[in-house]
Amino acid sequence: MDIPSADTEAAVLGCVISGWGIALVAGVPFSALLSDLAGWRAPFAVLSLFALVAGFGFSMLPKRSAKIYDTPPKSPASALQTPGVFPLLIIRLAYMTAFYGIYAFLGDHLRSTLELSASKFGLVVLGYGAGFGLAGFADATVDRLGPRRVFPTVLVLISGIYLALIPATQNYITSIGIAVVWGFINHIGVNIIILLLSRFDPAARGALMGLHTAATYTSVFLGPLLLGMLYSIGFGAMALAASGLLLIAAFIAQGEITNGAEDK
Repeated sequence: MDIPSADTEAAVLGCVISGWGIALVAGVPFSALLSDLAGWRAPFAVLSLFALVAGFGFSMLPKRSAKIYDTPPKSPASALQTPGVFPLLIIRLAYMTAFYGIYAFLGDHLRSTLELSASKFGLVVLGYGAGFGLAGFADATVDRLGPRRVFPTVLVLISGIYLALIPATQNYITSIGIAVVWGFINHIGVNIIILLLSRFDPAARGALMGLHTAATYTSVFLGPLLLGMLYSIGFGAMALAASGLLLIAAFIAQGEITNGAEDK
């Protein structure tokens, strides 16, 4: 992956990952509406069309610079030995395990606590998406301050958001409000993790993005499984566990800075 200059990295990457937030928020409601209007096969037909468009888009991307090919690409095992990579992947695993655990059960918690309809819960999801998108305006500030320096603070803020979900989800309006804040800060955190991984050896970037994806989708399994066990106790117990995971991640991130890993 080729990246822009150091003073615009976060801003440019933020534009790219905003698509993840849009898909996360718009995908399910759009598919549900399409199923109601045209049957359950219609979303699959649209997904096939999107896949074709994506394939065409990939074919139109500029070729990678010749200098990338001068160095043989590293294997995942070799890339994992790069100093700083393993801690960052552990942070990613904790980060996304907390996210997917909370996200998987938030709807059920709100419906049981506030007796929300599906459409009203959809506004909470839209609030998250709105915050995720608005955070694109903060990416330039991340570039200016230094992604690695602000990373521990961002992780602590997300930890606080998970704690704030406990009282905030007792009211519909505050549920929407905390979702906006959650989406805003989460965009910055996701952006920083991918950005820091992309700054390693160019020959290792492909392997590192693969390891990043593996950590992310392992979390899709671990989050609902591990935090779901606590949901039987109560949403508060699950939120406390998610908050703790982010504090562990912040501690690891701070340790990396203390050990001398500065922004390039």
